[in-house]
Amino acid sequence: VSAAELIGIVLLSIQFLNNLGAGQTARQSTILLLSSLLLIHPSTGTALFHVIYCERLLCLFFILYITAYCSYRKTNQASFFYLTLLWALIGTYIKDIAIVLFVTPAACLWLADWIQSRKATSCARTHSLEHWVISLSLVFVASYIVLALIPSSFAGGGAYNDNAPQALVLDGRCYLFAAIALIRAWSIAKGRITVSILDAINLTAVAYATALAVTYAFDANSYLALPFQLIATINLGWAWMQLVETNPRIPKQQSLKITAAASASALIIGADHRMTSPNFSETIYTQKATQASTQATYEKLDRISRKLRESGSNINLIISQDSSLSAKRHLNRIPYRSLIEYEPERKQYL
Repeated sequence: VSAAELIGIVLLSIQFLNNLGAGQTARQSTILLLSSLLLIHPSTGTALFHVIYCERLLCLFFILYITAYCSYRKTNQASFFYLTLLWALIGTYIKDIAIVLFVTPAACLWLADWIQSRKATSCARTHSLEHWVISLSLVFVASYIVLALIPSSFAGGGAYNDNAPQALVLDGRCYLFAAIALIRAWSIAKGRITVSILDAINLTAVAYATALAVTYAFDANSYLALPFQLIATINLGWAWMQLVETNPRIPKQQSLKITAAASASALIIGADHRMTSPNFSETIYTQKATQASTQATYEKLDRISRKLRESGSNINLIISQDSSLSAKRHLNRIPYRSLIEYEPERKQYL
């Protein structure tokens, strides 16, 4: 499932880049660059090579959303209208701050078109899709009040981010993304280019990172930052297409461009490896060691419990809440009599 999701995200990212500009197609070198940068990063290693995190599903629905949205703005077909609205509606409920990823692009493009229509004399674009997507924020607020705010108020529990570190950790790709976004913003201000959906998702990345930093912490290497890293990688792919793929000064031999893409990918990944901690290889090694340890623990526990059952003894388990094993994960296969959970923070048995 993880591999299928990652392949889908890569393919949809390539389709999104193809839809951005007229006559521009991502070739082998761009596909190699995009695939390598998406695959080899600590956030990808945690979200797609470990347990199921909602960020990978969020990225899948986000790329489905912006790809359909881009196609709708190009063709104005009703099928893309409903697909865009569908992906936005589903994606909004995947994560608490996911609403930022889906409402911000629509709001940004609606505002940009409104400003442009005031300067132009031609008929302005209709924005029924933008209005529908923005209205999802009202649905989200109502759902939050009914499903989270009111129940938590009666329960009297604290917020999940009470002990949040409120940190901001950037990596090299953040600075590359900032450079590309600022260059495009400067070009828009000078009137050289117009606002596109790429600029809208760039603003979305900034808004999502800000929301993440305020509510918990923004660490560019964490699985929580995977949606931001996806947008940053798309920008790197777009910059590569502009500087290398479509540049008439660059030789047209695809073998040279593929070699250059491999070198650029290796340079960026190598910088990540040196600058970040834990890096991609350390993340994967730690996860594999944890998975192997959990598997060995379960197998040994299963063998011991079998011997106890055969001798007629009752089985009582004591498990830490920090363990990967729980009553709902794997331990339900062992017919124990009682399960006692140890809470490390309070040093209590529950």
